[in-house]
Amino acid sequence: MSQSFFEHPIINEICGHMDTWRRLPNPEQWQVNPQTARLSSWSL
Repeated sequence: MSQSFFEHPIINEICGHMDTWRRLPNPEQWQVNPQTARLSSWSL
C-alpha cells in the first residue's frame, strides 16, 4: 500500500500488515479458514 487513506495511524499499520499477508504466494500460508481468505482478498 503506497498511499495512506486514513488519518488514524493504527488503520494504516493494519493495512500494511494485510498487504504483506496478501502477498504470501500460497493462501494456505495465511492460516485462516476459506471464508476469511475469500473476504480478505478484497482491497480496502
